[in-house]
Amino acid sequence: MDAIATNKDPIFTLIQQHRAAWQRAEEASDATGDELTKLVDVHAEPYSLLEGTTPTTMPGHVAKWRYVLIETIQNGMEEPNWSDNVHMLQGMFDELEKLSDAD
Repeated sequence: MDAIATNKDPIFTLIQQHRAAWQRAEEASDATGDELTKLVDVHAEPYSLLEGTTPTTMPGHVAKWRYVLIETIQNGMEEPNWSDNVHMLQGMFDELEKLSDAD
């Protein structure tokens, strides 16, 4: 991956923040009640930021959508949902169009 792109695009930081939050949640798998709610919230916030942020570079675009559509589902972070995935794919193409127009 282009080192310059990883320094310019906030997507890479957001992916790392979500991975770290997910790891903390996994490590505390025996949490219950309020502890569990807090872990879910801590995991949800960086994921929501990630989904809502438009990448500023092509490598960031690829990394974001690879993470959102593949890695999170494969690792059990998110439940696969066809309707949501179609919506996400539309977002992916909209962002790609914006990046293409910027070049």
